Amino acid sequence: MPNGWMRSLRALQEVQIVKVLTGPPGSGKSHLMRETVLSQPGLYLVAVPSTELADELRDDYAKAAPSLWLRVVHYKDGAFGPVERKFAVAVEEITVARPNRAVIFITHESLLTLDLSNLTDWHLLIDEVPHVVRSGTLSVPISHDW
Repeated sequence: MPNGWMRSLRALQEVQIVKVLTGPPGSGKSHLMRETVLSQPGLYLVAVPSTELADELRDDYAKAAPSLWLRVVHYKDGAFGPVERKFAVAVEEITVARPNRAVIFITHESLLTLDLSNLTDWHLLIDEVPHVVRSGTLSVPISHDW
C-alpha cells in the first residue's frame, strides 16, 4: 500500500466518526450530509470527488446556514501555497475560533496527502466512493521475445 494511503489510514484511526455515504446518483447522499452537519454541532471534514463539487457544496451550505464556519481547501481555491499548508491553517483557525460548528471541504485526492492526526474530535464525511488509485512501480517481465 502506498505511503499516502498508509498515512491517511493511520490518521483515520484517530478520527472520531467516519461515514461513507453510497447510493445511486440523485439518492440524496449530499443532502443527507448537509442536513447532518446543519442539525448536529461539531467539526466536520467533508471529502468529495472534485474541486468543483467542493465549491458547490460550500455555496450550498452557506445559503442554508449563513453563519456556519466554512472553508474549502484545494489547489484551485485561490489561496496561495500547497494544500497541506492551507489545510493546516484552516484547522488552526478553527482551533483558535472554537466555533460550535465548522466544515472544511477537501477532495478525495487530498485525503491521501493531508495530516489528519490532529482531528481527533472531528467527523469525517466522504461523499462518493473515492476513485483515487495510487500505485508504486509495476515491473512486468517479458513473456515473449519476438
